[in-house]
Amino acid sequence: MANDVLPMRALFPVCRDVLQARLQPLHYAELTRLALRHLGIPETAVNWARQIEDVREKLLLAGRYASFYVGRPHCLGAARGWFATPQYELVNPTHGIRIPARVQPAITGAFETALRWPHMQAHFPALPTAHARAAAQGLVLEHYVRAWFQEHWPEFYRAPDNAGRWTQACAHDFKLVVHERVYAIDVCGPGRNGVYRLGNKLPVHFHLLCAPLDTDVLWFSVRPGRIYTAAGELELPAGGIAPERMIVWLNCMQAGLPYTVLKTAAGRGNA
Repeated sequence: MANDVLPMRALFPVCRDVLQARLQPLHYAELTRLALRHLGIPETAVNWARQIEDVREKLLLAGRYASFYVGRPHCLGAARGWFATPQYELVNPTHGIRIPARVQPAITGAFETALRWPHMQAHFPALPTAHARAAAQGLVLEHYVRAWFQEHWPEFYRAPDNAGRWTQACAHDFKLVVHERVYAIDVCGPGRNGVYRLGNKLPVHFHLLCAPLDTDVLWFSVRPGRIYTAAGELELPAGGIAPERMIVWLNCMQAGLPYTVLKTAAGRGNA
């Protein structure tokens, strides 16, 4: 058996990167395993028992790289910034989530634009071509985001109430049913001059603020419905809740991890 462990400066930054890539709390042994795999080092090349204990004690329990630890029976490591605090709700501390371009959502969005266009109302005075472009952009953004959520959390995803009903409007773009609770989700894209007009939005649980980025979509903020509706207008990009927090919440619910325990621990220190 190997007697050595990797030095902290070599392994711990990789552990942090693994957590940020997964956006899910991990058992400290699994976190160590994935970090070693990322470095191309087999588990047999280190003293495994000492190595995982280093990650537990010297990284997670010590709170290095803004991490924290939840002890038995969960034994999980996580990033503190994933869990909301009153201070964090004032700013979006990340660059957002890039949702990659895919052909099928673009086709579906364009198809829906063609069928809904005769029944859509114009909200600003402009040429018909400008209205058509705005409608197409909004529906294509919506379908990119919808398809991405459906791919990652299929057990939670539900289609909107007006799916396939081309004459019917709907306040939400899709729904998430998480442990029997229903959340209505709105995908919001920029209007003219990059301004997000919020005053005419109907209440939903969450608004996902998104924007075109090259051929992809950037999801850069989450706004709870009550905050979003009262905001008036929002210039891109400003404030909100980091989308990573919503992803971590969904990943915890999907994997059966104790989200409430983790959130409490993140606020008070390691548990």
